[in-house]
Amino acid sequence: TIERSLRRLEFYHFIHRRVYSTGPKSKRRIITLQRWDSAYKLLVREGKIKAISDKEIIFITPYLLDKFKKSDPK
Repeated sequence: TIERSLRRLEFYHFIHRRVYSTGPKSKRRIITLQRWDSAYKLLVREGKIKAISDKEIIFITPYLLDKFKKSDPK
């Protein structure tokens, strides 16, 4: 679905979305496309990718939905 695709793009910091109010009962969503250099810095800082340089990425953390993640055994 579109919502799932947007969540995946947001997870990898390719887009930034926010909601703003246009009236008492209506809202709009703004989706901003992020620049690669700013997304790259965030991904490296969060540990979602491991890279040698801007062009050589070694490892990408896969995106997993919360309902498919394994729960911790207690």
